[in-house]
Amino acid sequence: MSLRIIIACPHCESKAIARSSKLLSITLREITYQCTDVYCGHTYVANLEVVRTLSPSAKPNAAVDLPVQGRSFQAKRKAVATSPPNP
Repeated sequence: MSLRIIIACPHCESKAIARSSKLLSITLREITYQCTDVYCGHTYVANLEVVRTLSPSAKPNAAVDLPVQGRSFQAKRKAVATSPPNP
């Protein structure tokens, strides 16, 4: 499944479409957008960055170091880690 992130042009607020992207790091991607309004024609670059963890990965990558959001999440993670396995 391919998901396209569509955002508004910062000048005319028309829909802008991602035309290309480049991986800058494991958590950062640079995306080139083009406005769909032919009278505006703005082309620009935006960044998409992974900034924090809401739920941990079941297949963690040691190269990825993201902050975990909220104490309740950390308490839940600790409870899961210390609970006995289900048969």
